[in-house]
Amino acid sequence: MKPMTKAELGKLRLMVAPLVAAAILSTAAAEEKSALKHEPLDCMKRYRYHEFPIIAWAFHIKGGGDYNEEYMKVIKGAGFNCIMDVAGMLDPAEKQGMKVLVAALWYDVPKLEALAKQTKDHPANIGYNLWDNAWDVPAPAVHCAEWMLENCPHLIPYYAENPNPRKQSGTPIRILSTQNYAFSYNNRRSDVRKRKEFCHALEIDRQWANHLGMIHWPIMAGLANYPVSPSEMSFQVYSAVAYGAQGLVSFAYSVNREYQDKDGVMRKVWDPKEGVNYGAAAYANQYVIDVVGRHVIGCRSVGVYHTDNGGDTPRGALQPRPGHLVEKMDDALMAGVLVVEKDFKSGANTPAYVMVVDKRTVFWTNETPPDRRVTVEFGPQIKAVRELKRDGTVGEPQAGRITLTLRGGDGRLLEVIPAEPESIRAALYGPAGAKALAELAGKTGAFREAAAGGKLNVAGFKAALAEALKAHKGFEGAIASPGGQARLAADERREVAKKFAEDIASINAGALRPRFAPPAGGFVDSASVEISTAVSGAEIRYTLDGSDPAAGGKTYAGPIKLTETAVVKAVAALPGEVKSGSPAAEARYEKLQARAAEKISGLRAGVAFTYAEGKSRSVSDVPGHKVSATGVSETFSIKRHLGKDRFAMTFTGYIKVPADGAYTFYLTSDDGSKLTVGDVEVVNCDGRHPPRTAQGQIGLRAGLHPISVVYFEDSGDEMLKVEYHRPGVERQEVPASVLFHKP
Repeated sequence: MKPMTKAELGKLRLMVAPLVAAAILSTAAAEEKSALKHEPLDCMKRYRYHEFPIIAWAFHIKGGGDYNEEYMKVIKGAGFNCIMDVAGMLDPAEKQGMKVLVAALWYDVPKLEALAKQTKDHPANIGYNLWDNAWDVPAPAVHCAEWMLENCPHLIPYYAENPNPRKQSGTPIRILSTQNYAFSYNNRRSDVRKRKEFCHALEIDRQWANHLGMIHWPIMAGLANYPVSPSEMSFQVYSAVAYGAQGLVSFAYSVNREYQDKDGVMRKVWDPKEGVNYGAAAYANQYVIDVVGRHVIGCRSVGVYHTDNGGDTPRGALQPRPGHLVEKMDDALMAGVLVVEKDFKSGANTPAYVMVVDKRTVFWTNETPPDRRVTVEFGPQIKAVRELKRDGTVGEPQAGRITLTLRGGDGRLLEVIPAEPESIRAALYGPAGAKALAELAGKTGAFREAAAGGKLNVAGFKAALAEALKAHKGFEGAIASPGGQARLAADERREVAKKFAEDIASINAGALRPRFAPPAGGFVDSASVEISTAVSGAEIRYTLDGSDPAAGGKTYAGPIKLTETAVVKAVAALPGEVKSGSPAAEARYEKLQARAAEKISGLRAGVAFTYAEGKSRSVSDVPGHKVSATGVSETFSIKRHLGKDRFAMTFTGYIKVPADGAYTFYLTSDDGSKLTVGDVEVVNCDGRHPPRTAQGQIGLRAGLHPISVVYFEDSGDEMLKVEYHRPGVERQEVPASVLFHKP
């Protein structure tokens, strides 16, 4: 090959240089576009996945091969970056640059362990969906999450539909994910009502997430079997961000679903070419993925301002007013204030964000409220504000006010630059509120130090704290509500107390609140109850009849022996500070009539069962079905019938208990079940329902006792788990070693 001349080499350099520069700029832009602006929330740092997930809940759709490939392209085209589906979608998702929250619904630990062995290291896997329609904190999901914490801590444990955040906060599952029903069902209701209910539910999630140090991924209607219009779809996405969501879950199934638009035209929900909603989903989701998500990950919502649109302002909303962060904005808008978590905790001052949402929504898919110019005016504490545009560029800083162009349901993220230290807090709570907050922070630090050293002066601290709170109108009465909960006036200043709710609760009742061991429950013959408190040197007084222990209780000196049913009530304080009416702890201990064991011989291992087919609504329907099979099972297992619908099983046999005591039995079933010992119904988990756990207690003498479990499955998934807790042994599934039957 002939060498290039200097002239030819120079010419080539001139040609290549712009291409190299363009490549460098493109790479830098891509890195900037994908980079997170802040660290994830503390509760999410252990996981591998830190993006803002917009998850298509679509595990109802199961295909294979080319179908899965094409389906992932459709999902991605609608603006989703993640899918909740079966493990078979991991490879198709990886090819499309997407992630999967793998369905592991209603698994126990062995089953999850088998799945994780094959999938936990897959690059597209971000975690496992352990439960749906929980309605409580299901023990199997918690056990699976605990196993994940030990064996695959980089993956997210997730479950949906839990109305008990406080109870959930004690588990490794740190995501609140409840279905927001406002736009899902009864869609003919007015949009005013839907918007109001949707935002009210988001406000509840926002408060719980902030208070418990968790996050929320709202579940909402999307491209599913609900006729949600483009403006309603965008409104749900951007409103969730305004209320501090760190991820979204959108129903995305029923591919061939059609519904009628305003002109009577039948339209498919999932139609990349003609579907109006498909384009609307892509429009809303993509802005969050490309721009919003990398700014708001790691942020918490500290309040949401609303201006009314036909009566849609929800409970808990802030009102624009002089001196506040938002002083004024046009009608039919909301503005959620987002701050970085470390600043949310410490009060330090860094740039914050405001998510502005246009609240004009309509039901019809082929009608969207048109573009309009809206203005938001900020208080004097804000130095500048700028728009983070849909194309990823940043608008010029504006002083005091900003004007945006929004269509119905649309949203835009703004970066807010405070003028001076503490100005964000001052803008939210007013100058006096910010001062009280700072004083409160200092005093709670002193409180913790004193409590750790056992030198806590409760009365003095309460007086100092009350004085700090009174610095701002509306703070009076924050101390010592009967339930030990912080209480403030019903306006935005409640946020001040929420930030220190743990400390205020400690002052009122917590740090000195007595603890019982065992916590409560039944006993046979006698029980020994111990009472303690977290603060050393505290004086504990108690009664056994539920009366006020501060007024006439005995001084606790050691374990209390109970031989009869008792309501133990106790109060604790440093010496000399116990007063009548002080917050007290209470536990009921019930003496159970122990069932005598039976003497029977000729037993063999396992329990006998009958199997019948037929539709049931209750366990009372089971005896009416014709038995089609009988046999013996090692345990109370329905595994051989998984995947079937409309069947019932009855298990009968004997359980051998090793010692006298109070035994607690647990049934977790989908659908109904009932457990009986002898002729006593101990646990009733009857009815048609998703997996649900019920429990009951019975006193038993050591030896053999007749036991039966009746179970039925209507339709959908099926599950049965029988567990028990006996004295000295943790809760566990009833093992085969204690089960017998009479041949």
